Amino acid sequence: MNRNNISKFIGLLAFVLTVSSCNEGGDVAPIVDVNKPTMTIDMASAVTVAEGTEIPVTFNLTSPVGKEFSLYIMLLPGSTAGGTDSDVEESYQNNAFQKTVVIPPFVTSYTTSILINEDVDAEGLEHLMLSIGDTRTTAVLFTPKNVDVSITNVVKDELDLYFNFDRSFGVNGYTNTLCKLTSSVNTNTYFDVDFIVYDENFNDLPITDAQTGACTEHLTMKLADFTDGTYYITAYLYQNANLPSADLSFPFLGMAQFNIPITVDYSRAGSFSGVYTQEAENFFNSNSAVDSENYLMTVVISTVNGARKFTVQNSAGIVSGMGRMANQFNHIRTKK
Repeated sequence: MNRNNISKFIGLLAFVLTVSSCNEGGDVAPIVDVNKPTMTIDMASAVTVAEGTEIPVTFNLTSPVGKEFSLYIMLLPGSTAGGTDSDVEESYQNNAFQKTVVIPPFVTSYTTSILINEDVDAEGLEHLMLSIGDTRTTAVLFTPKNVDVSITNVVKDELDLYFNFDRSFGVNGYTNTLCKLTSSVNTNTYFDVDFIVYDENFNDLPITDAQTGACTEHLTMKLADFTDGTYYITAYLYQNANLPSADLSFPFLGMAQFNIPITVDYSRAGSFSGVYTQEAENFFNSNSAVDSENYLMTVVISTVNGARKFTVQNSAGIVSGMGRMANQFNHIRTKK
């Protein structure tokens, strides 16, 4: 065999050995041709909805994927609606927001929804600018879709009132709160304030929602349940945890008599919200007796230009300020 043929033989042998090594696995992965399904997003590019609405979004695939995969709905710059206006609210980079959608395996269609939240603010038309889908998703072929959701304000026909009467007190190492206080004489005696609703003729209305024994009482006034008129709400001291008898021990501790103001968080969704503070001359104090009843606030329901409205005010006719309401209630409540 001449030198030329020897060189050709050595080259051919090297090629065969290389192919054999590749076929045995080695470090070379086989090339796989993946045909990814195409996904389309079924949702209008522009939609107008009211607060409290759920907007359906459907994802259609030309063929199923054998495992679950995620994509994202993201808040875009230019939105006048923020993260609290919808459930597209998870923290995301650059102060944007996102909602994660998980597509289950082996489906060709999947529907989720975008929730538009209600709030207490009176607002004009807001725009929620969204991008549905994200280029990080590699399981399918698709094009993200931008959507403009116009959100109209919704005003609820009910007034929510949360009555708060807890307070801390103490001196010389002794501390407690009204909501944790029980009588040293009778542990079933605690501090409990109920809230009573009267009409403008001072008739006690059969509304007991805020007479539960909870530390913070709650009452919802629905327009459908009330005619236009003036409604007075009073605070009734159902139990006082024998605080007046503590006058025997408090002076030894150096603790003076203290006031117990009541505040009310009030809101009408889509319209207004605020905090009302009881007028000082109507406060309970640590020496107030069981069955004491004091004026708290007034709610006026009226119709203006065909729309019914709530007005929260004190005895002087304003939401905060000085004034006095004559005590015309003097009601002894039936024990629970």
